[in-house]
Amino acid sequence: MPRVVVRETGAFLLPALLPLRAQDRLLVVGENGAAIASLLDSRCPLETAPLSAGFAGPGSELRAEPGSLPFADASLTVLVCPHQTRRWDDDTLLAFLREAWRVLTHNGVLVAWDVARSRSGRVNAVWARLLDDGGPVRLRTFAEVGRIGREAGFAWIQTLALRPFLWPPGPRLAVLMRKEHYDEQTVQLAEGETPPLAGG
Repeated sequence: MPRVVVRETGAFLLPALLPLRAQDRLLVVGENGAAIASLLDSRCPLETAPLSAGFAGPGSELRAEPGSLPFADASLTVLVCPHQTRRWDDDTLLAFLREAWRVLTHNGVLVAWDVARSRSGRVNAVWARLLDDGGPVRLRTFAEVGRIGREAGFAWIQTLALRPFLWPPGPRLAVLMRKEHYDEQTVQLAEGETPPLAGG
């Protein structure tokens, strides 16, 4: 939890910003996924405990790849992706967002945050050195993330006021993407309502 307090400070604001409902089915991906899932479980009256999945290293309940999430179609209502997108090139990010779209239900949302790209090349170079963990660092603007999100099929993309973050200090890009997928069942739902879990 101390790591979440320092590095994922914005996660504490999620219950108020979304807001989360008892019937929501959550997945948190990334290296701090298990800790954030535990935090959300302790602060939200969820009927089903949030799950976590990691792309590398220990600390998550499930193993995943950006382009292959181990969940059925339309099985989640909220997917949280903290400080992960900078590790991926555009093709990998697109593959992840397509998978996110697949596993989210109608009106389900993806929330992702990471360090934002600055207009200053020098600032970006400093960030690249600070954030280097053995791979390339790809910082993006909202326009860049939004373009890839639309290509992945998300109908609604907006910024989210997740601040402050204690470390690393600096600007964050927090994005909410909502899936809309209308069929004979979902067209009857109210705005923001998600269909029940199949077989549940």
